Amino acid sequence: MGSNLYFVSDGLASAMAEYRYDTEDELQKLIADNPSLLLRDGDRDGARLMLVAREYEMAVSEDSTASYYLDHLMVNQAGVPVLVEVKRSTDTRTKREVVAQMIDYASRVSTWDAGELREQFRESNADSELLEEYDTDEFWEQVATCLKAERFQLVFAADRIPVTLKTMIEFLDRSMSDIGVYGVELRQYKAGNAHLLSSNVVGNTLAEQRKDLSSAKRVNRFWTLDECLENIRGRGMPELVPVVEDIWNFTVNDLALVCKFRHGKRPSFRAYLGEWSLFEVTAWWRKQEHVCTLDFFLPNHVSHLAGTEWDEAKLRAMLTDLPGADKAKSKGLIWETPKCVYFDLHILGDPEFFYSFKQMVIKLRDLTATALNSHNSQNSKSASTGI
Repeated sequence: MGSNLYFVSDGLASAMAEYRYDTEDELQKLIADNPSLLLRDGDRDGARLMLVAREYEMAVSEDSTASYYLDHLMVNQAGVPVLVEVKRSTDTRTKREVVAQMIDYASRVSTWDAGELREQFRESNADSELLEEYDTDEFWEQVATCLKAERFQLVFAADRIPVTLKTMIEFLDRSMSDIGVYGVELRQYKAGNAHLLSSNVVGNTLAEQRKDLSSAKRVNRFWTLDECLENIRGRGMPELVPVVEDIWNFTVNDLALVCKFRHGKRPSFRAYLGEWSLFEVTAWWRKQEHVCTLDFFLPNHVSHLAGTEWDEAKLRAMLTDLPGADKAKSKGLIWETPKCVYFDLHILGDPEFFYSFKQMVIKLRDLTATALNSHNSQNSKSASTGI
């Protein structure tokens, strides 16, 4: 049995008839203005799609002036890129050619620059509240990770998706573990001035939901050392793996500190003396590139060493006054912010610099240990006197 749509106004029902889109541009604009039309029923609560760019331009190759244009490039709330191709059912390319076209685009994803996508996202959402929540280094670091790992979604949007295309969509979705594929039919109905849209998702949506949940668990969890090292390799920094291993061994064996991994989307562990954190090692996204750094959070140290001669200025000098530090600063391998001092781990790959760095950290550990013992002693005295 079929179903009919009616628009009811003042108690009178008018039959709504389906209308084809006059142009592909009409359908494209509708999607660009309303990305949520492409969400699936099974997407978890809080899911959203956001436009990065319409007619996203891709060069065919570095030595060619020719370009391809993806109809829409979007990103979801987890930082997963979403490639969208739009075709009307009257377009004879709705089947095999559009699938080949989409796979060609998908093969280039790992070469895209997340920094450039961020700029286009800002332009497309200049007057939107989305910028406050999603224009952050952490979010675009996750986008960069997905690009490099080739974890994204392919969406085919049309007014009608024929059976042949549906079959290919389901096959692609079954065959690719980190790439979700589905189609969305957007039909429009009119009755006088009334305009109704229906969204129907086609494809292997149950499998896609399982992959989404699995991805969410992977990117927001407690890390292990092996997983951290593998993530750093995946970010294109295999040369830093032995450096991280050396830092870990130095921290645990020489400094007698405890390393604890943090819960989150990026691999990060802190070195603790008792309950006090001395430094953190983190892989993240900075200025359009992956970096792995060792960070000193100065407010913690100023608090730990309160009542001693070690104020913030003297601490900064101790952390950065190392042989070769000036040269490293000029190369951007050491930098400071109002609250932190950062060491890019590439500079710690230099054995001579790493030796000087370790002597500095040993001094910091000893200063902190003295302050911690004093702090614990005062607490014990207060407890014994009932103060």
